[in-house]
Amino acid sequence: MLKKRTQLLIMDAGFIVSATEGFFNLRPRSLETFLSSSLFNMENEGTLLTCLREWAVCECSRRCMALSRTNVLSAMEPFLKYIRWALIPESHRTFVPRLLVEKYKDDELPVRREFRVPTSLQYHINYVKFVVELGAFYEQIPSPEQNICISKFTVDNHVFMAGFRIVGLFKTKTTFLTSPCCLTLSREENKTLIQFNLNSLSWTRGANAGNEIWHEMIAYLPFPIRLDPFSTYTLTMRIRQNKELEFAKWPRTRLDSEIITSELGSIVFKSFGCCYGLTQLFILPASPYRNICNTELD
Repeated sequence: MLKKRTQLLIMDAGFIVSATEGFFNLRPRSLETFLSSSLFNMENEGTLLTCLREWAVCECSRRCMALSRTNVLSAMEPFLKYIRWALIPESHRTFVPRLLVEKYKDDELPVRREFRVPTSLQYHINYVKFVVELGAFYEQIPSPEQNICISKFTVDNHVFMAGFRIVGLFKTKTTFLTSPCCLTLSREENKTLIQFNLNSLSWTRGANAGNEIWHEMIAYLPFPIRLDPFSTYTLTMRIRQNKELEFAKWPRTRLDSEIITSELGSIVFKSFGCCYGLTQLFILPASPYRNICNTELD
């Protein structure tokens, strides 16, 4: 069995480690520890089922068994009792016969903890740095409602966005925002992925610049947001009559095309136009989208 500290780290990073070779090489007893736990941090139950199928394929290879549906299901069967079947649409799990689903379906299983960015990972996150060009500012024009596009970008690989760092030049000392303000991440065609409230988060005070003060905010999203290649993403700050931000200035930043290497491959970010106020994105590697466990074997 794995040491307890290692187990806890894998529980928190389940959505990352579940796509690695190390996970597919777990012994059955270790795998059972993770699948049976309500603390295993995964995107959704369908992704967990797909991970189990991929582990079973590797297990059949280790046993020198043919990769038939029957053999793979045989390797999966001891763990099917840990799946929350009600959370997976029937059309997304056709690989597992209905007879097996009904045999192992247990509505009394405890609900898994909500998908999240755990504190234990916040100090181990690969990040992409923006370059701050001090002296070039975007000055807001006061209005009842403002939408500031702070970044527009694409990625060439699957990643999770876990958080961000923004910086601004304020007229007065600012600790918390007192009026509505949120950061929205959307995909092309204005599909909103998350609207993150900034009011409850604190700003740290930086250096003075004449009569103005630099303030910085570091924030982690409540749960990681999957970013997929071939899509364009936009980060927008939405402000409504916010006196702290009414006369704030945002440094113009740009995103360097930087390659990040992980076990899951390299990641390249590309920015379109200028970025404003955003100095870092916190990202985590992700496997290709795996939330459907259907009949075909990849």
